[in-house]
This record gives sequence, C-alpha cells and structure tokens, in this order.
Amino acid sequence: MSNLFKFPIRGGFVSKSRLEVVSFVFVLFVIHFVGWFYCYHLLPYVFPGQHWTNSVGLSIHYFLGLFSYFNIMTNIWMLLITDTTSGSYLLPAIQKPKWFFCGTCIINSPPRAYHCEFCDRCVLKRDHHCVFLGICIGHSNFRYFLMLVFHAWAACFYLSLLNIPYTLKLLGGFSFTYMFSVMIPLLSWIFGVLQATYVVASFATGICSLICVVMFLCLLFHCRNIYNGQTTYERRCTNREYDLGWKRNVLEVLGYNFYLVWVFPLIPSPLPGNGIDFVTKASLEATKTM
Repeated sequence: MSNLFKFPIRGGFVSKSRLEVVSFVFVLFVIHFVGWFYCYHLLPYVFPGQHWTNSVGLSIHYFLGLFSYFNIMTNIWMLLITDTTSGSYLLPAIQKPKWFFCGTCIINSPPRAYHCEFCDRCVLKRDHHCVFLGICIGHSNFRYFLMLVFHAWAACFYLSLLNIPYTLKLLGGFSFTYMFSVMIPLLSWIFGVLQATYVVASFATGICSLICVVMFLCLLFHCRNIYNGQTTYERRCTNREYDLGWKRNVLEVLGYNFYLVWVFPLIPSPLPGNGIDFVTKASLEATKTM
C-alpha cells in the first residue's frame, strides 16, 4: 500500500494511504449530511411550523443533536492528536522478559505493543488499526475510540427512530419497494422505483440504520474485550493474562473518571498504567495471597 499523504499528530507525522483519506472524508461527509438532514428535514417534519425558541420539545431535539455532534467530532479530534507511541518514555536498551525488538523502529518494545505496518510505528497496547480514521487504536486513545463508537451508535439509533416513520410515510408504508429504496436509493431512482425527491430521505434512513447496527456490534465486541481485559489480538489468541477483574479492566481503558468520559471528551481521566508496564492476573493474585 503506497502512502501518499502525511498528517501531523502529536509525536510526529503519520502517512496515510489514498484509501484512508477517502474513508476519512466519507466519514466526515456522512456526519454532516445526516446532521443537515436532521435539522432541515426531520425536525420540521416532527415539529411543523414551530421554532426552537418557543417549543420545548424542538429545543430538546436540537440539544440532543448538538450533544451527539460535539461528542462525535471531539472524540475524532482527540483520536487524531493523541500519541499512541511511547512518546517521551525512555525505553530500555536491554531487552526485558516479554519485550521484543522491533527492527523497523530500532527499539525494544514492551509487552502488548505491536508494530503497525500502516502507521509505521510501534503502538503501545495496540488493539487494531482503524481504516476509517487512518489511525491505530491503543493504550492512550482507546477511551476516545470507544466513546466515538458509543455516541455514533446512540445518535444513529435515535435518528432511525425518527427517520423510519418519516420515510414510511413518504414511500407509502412498509413493502419490498421501501426496503429496496432504503438499501440502495440511487439504484432505485435509476430504475424508476424511487422519485428523485425521496432519494435523500431514503439514503439518510439507510445509512443511519446500517451504522446503528454496525456500531452496536462493534460496541458489544469491544465491551466484551474490556470486560475480559483483552485487546483484539489477545482475544484471537485467547490470552487473558491481563484480566484483573472487570472493574480494574474498565479503569485500564477509561481511566479513573470513567463515569464522566461519555458526557464530555475533554474531561481528564488519567489511566492507572503507562502502557509500558502491566500488572498481570498472576502477579495480582500473588499479591493478594501475601
């Protein structure tokens, strides 16, 4: 894969492929398209002839929309600027037990760190590489990734509750034509199944429903990993060496202010570890028996 673009992040520059740039632009387009549709089509349909200054219900819906938009965009921004490498930590020259030497970075990397061929750097407690954002998810930024997935799911679930009745009324109720139009609206319009004026509404409904399902499955997958104290790689290898109990596992990912991070992405939530030195299940149990 050829790296054609370089984006600045804290700790240096990370190259991006054309696919990652296109994916990222598409993500931004979907977010703002859905927001535009919500404000200028859905809410006027739900609250006909009303203005947010004299309608409590409409004001609440606008607030929910802004709350979701702010959290999604801020979590994306924090994901992009957070350094997932060892940063200013001085890594040892002598290889310790369970450490490995990365021939590409020319450093000794700690346990749970892996070299990402896309980012071309070793990422602490690497979970996976997100192609849609073009970044690695690891120790330092997993909190923002999880909150992004949560808010994307919550927003699309909420929008689907408004979108589906709206498009059902436009398209004359539930039918095969309705499903076809929502799943592939542009093709439906080309074949004359869908009127041009309904393409936007069908696309918004289809994309929100699809994202809602995908984000829900993604949320379940990663919540199970957190519960078991695993990364995606460790789950594939059935490695539960770092399972410290679900409460400590949550702290390791979301930090000490775990109950606030879903409200405001910029709230500080220090992690108990540094991404280099890890407490294992065996060492924790040994400490308890002493």
